Amino acid sequence: MKTRFIVLIVIVLAIGILAVTVSLLLRTTEKKLEALTAIEIEDVDLLQVPDGTYEGEWKVFPINVVVRVSVTDHEITEVLLMKHDNGQGEAAEELLDEIVHAQRINLDAVSGASYSSKAILLAVRDALVQ
Repeated sequence: MKTRFIVLIVIVLAIGILAVTVSLLLRTTEKKLEALTAIEIEDVDLLQVPDGTYEGEWKVFPINVVVRVSVTDHEITEVLLMKHDNGQGEAAEELLDEIVHAQRINLDAVSGASYSSKAILLAVRDALVQ
């Protein structure tokens, strides 16, 4: 009887500790994602970017983006998505063509995929400013 009581207390404490840990993790993740949306993305002066292919990345849990950006004659000619771990942000991938068409990265986020949109734009910026 005494052993059952001790086991029950240990189980209740473990569940409590797990609940607190998950709650803290969710709050931290939410704060990081909110901070992501607050980042202002400045366009890169393409006249300062030599011809070549550049890789860039941006990570903020649960999003991880790796891009490869090609520049020819100071124009973005291609943006390839090498990796895009996302929650529900797959729609943001349409930004790749828009970046090439607009020749800039200061673009609006895709509705419903704002976190992934920001991460993709920041990864492209990271590639171009290396």
